[in-house]
Amino acid sequence: MPHLGQRITMRIPFSSRKSVILGIIITIQVAQSQTLPEVGGVALQPLRAQILRLVQAKDYLGEPFSAETKRALNQALDQADAAKAATTVQQILDAQCLVGININPESRVKVKGGPAKRELLEQGWRSFLVKVNNEAGVTAELRASSSNAQPLAGSPQNQIVDRWLGLAVHNSQPLTKTLSGLVLEYRIVQLYSRDAGKRDAKLSFDVGQGTQDLGFRNEVNLLFDCK
Repeated sequence: MPHLGQRITMRIPFSSRKSVILGIIITIQVAQSQTLPEVGGVALQPLRAQILRLVQAKDYLGEPFSAETKRALNQALDQADAAKAATTVQQILDAQCLVGININPESRVKVKGGPAKRELLEQGWRSFLVKVNNEAGVTAELRASSSNAQPLAGSPQNQIVDRWLGLAVHNSQPLTKTLSGLVLEYRIVQLYSRDAGKRDAKLSFDVGQGTQDLGFRNEVNLLFDCK
């Protein structure tokens, strides 16, 4: 068995090598497209308090973080270096984010899909994290909406199939109803699927009238696997 540091040489057909390289490139591109930007300038003490409330909220909703994730968060937040702690926390939590939201200094909202697995439960609720980079220090309520979550009652027959989604932002205790104004914050969004199978949804986020980003960048289309 080769030891670490020793080069392993294998003869691989050229066509196979092309396929492997192409697969690696595609994997990297997908990973990069789903990576959320790191937020800098994060104060450690309020971040620690906010993460504690987030952990409590996940416990309350019946979808707690794993013991491993909780240990990793504790270790990250015990660091004296605020920048390193914030970086590590983001590496841990970003992987569970359905979307990332940027609120620019003009309070315009822009949304990007996150790396969390887009799996829902038929006839059941699931919660996901939302990463908020609040450059404007906004303290309004974060709101989510979707044409796929419109009421079924009284809807046209041809729109019933598309109104398969339930959508809510968890804004109650132990979290706050409004954003804190911190530059980095994690919130929770809950989704319900009426159906099983592949379902596409358009999610929109805002922090009040007129805060939607120009060019519909406050919207994101996501494909879910509902089981």
